[in-house]
Amino acid sequence: MAFRRPQFILTATFLTNFWVGMVAVVVPVCAKEQMGVSATMLGLYGSLPMVFYIAAAMIGGRLSDRYGRRGVMVGSLALTAVAVTGIGYALESHRPYFLFAPLILHWFALGMFWPGVEASMGDDQKPSQIQRATGHFNVTWMSAMMLGSALGGWFYWLRSRHELGFSPSIVLALVLIAAVLAMLLALPRALEIVPWGREREEPKAAHASPDRQALFVRLGLLGNMASFLMLISYRSLLPEYTNTIGIAGWQYGLLQASVVAGMVIFNLMLMHWRGWHYRLRYLLGAELIGVGLLLGFVACDRYEALLVLAFLLGGPIAVTYFSSIYYGLEQLEAKGDHCGDHEAVLAAGGMFGPALGGLAIYWGGIWLGHPTPKAFLVLGAAVYLLTVVVQGALAWRRLGRGR
Repeated sequence: MAFRRPQFILTATFLTNFWVGMVAVVVPVCAKEQMGVSATMLGLYGSLPMVFYIAAAMIGGRLSDRYGRRGVMVGSLALTAVAVTGIGYALESHRPYFLFAPLILHWFALGMFWPGVEASMGDDQKPSQIQRATGHFNVTWMSAMMLGSALGGWFYWLRSRHELGFSPSIVLALVLIAAVLAMLLALPRALEIVPWGREREEPKAAHASPDRQALFVRLGLLGNMASFLMLISYRSLLPEYTNTIGIAGWQYGLLQASVVAGMVIFNLMLMHWRGWHYRLRYLLGAELIGVGLLLGFVACDRYEALLVLAFLLGGPIAVTYFSSIYYGLEQLEAKGDHCGDHEAVLAAGGMFGPALGGLAIYWGGIWLGHPTPKAFLVLGAAVYLLTVVVQGALAWRRLGRGR
């Protein structure tokens, strides 16, 4: 049976982000423990590919608006198949610099892919349908990343104990290539426009004036950049912290997955409740909670408490991510263009976050005279706080005092 648009989007999203979750766990922990790379190199693995992701997202979004979604998706899926093969080979070669080329190609392909996927969720849809589509999309990619992270940590743990007789990176690369080929076969008939559920008859909220709507498109993008600066730093540099408190591979994977589990649960709440739309206190409040949670990480070394903090940290990330993509899809005609910008600012956070976090660990150790593996968490809290100040100033300047 041919995929209709919602089913294809959600299937492709799950398969792609499952692999992204695996990469997020396996690459930094293998590089740290098997190749002995420095914190700065870990940061570069996370940040350098983001330069290419930013360019690809902005190009891919505009191309999908001008020439259609299908061709851009086909090309990016084909590049993904090549990239994941290269990542598997580079991990088995034990040569740190070999990882850069396939990681760059992988993120370039993803940057081309996502804007068209996201924009297609808003094509000829009403606001309530866009909210539902965004919610389903977010739950799908977050769940896939959570499962990929947990499975990646478990596979690495088995491999480190010599209980796994095959290479998880190579096998999973082959599995994903098969999935990519299946998506390519389904794609030609997958992009017919189908409504994302029945439209709800809801009056337009009185507080969502045109000025407020335009402002929240910008505020959502800015908050999303701050969240992913913190999130990608966390995913890339967590081995620096976990090595100091003796966390095993499966525990490390679970700690990575807990953040995404929190994102899934909080996203489900946002998906079914419209009361947070265009309310400044919810956006800024979530980011301030993120500041407190990151500082809680700094103050705590108990594993069970870290799991709870990681889960709660998914809340602020879910709010800013949902805001970034939803407001643009609802308000703007050039949806691919906006989704390209959404992915570009997300990647900008991912580009600067790990590099700055790695430098924070390095210089913190020099200034204090002892290792400072938690320095990247302090940096994330400072960025969140600065974002709240900037967003508040923009809102005050544009709207004056308001809700």
